[in-house]
Amino acid sequence: MFGKFLSPHIVATGSGDRTIRIWDLRKKGTVKLIQASAYDVLSIDFNKYENALASGSGDGAVSIWDLRSDKDVPLRRLAGHSYAVKKVKFAPFNKNILTSGGL
Repeated sequence: MFGKFLSPHIVATGSGDRTIRIWDLRKKGTVKLIQASAYDVLSIDFNKYENALASGSGDGAVSIWDLRSDKDVPLRRLAGHSYAVKKVKFAPFNKNILTSGGL
């Protein structure tokens, strides 16, 4: 499991249980659970310009999630890697650029 702070009190985590969880540290619990993939979630990153999160998974796909949605359906699913996506990263100064990589 790994995590990424979305704000001082909100953390997103991805896990081998194939989920993304959004945690509120003030409430000490999960506030959102996304059934993200049929494979391990290996990387996540938050788009600081929009209410979106990207995830990379063991099936070679990158998914973009709207954190305001109550559905486990990605806004976009980008399948093109031959192997697991081990890193996703939004550009720090441009909301429209996302990089991904794996091996």
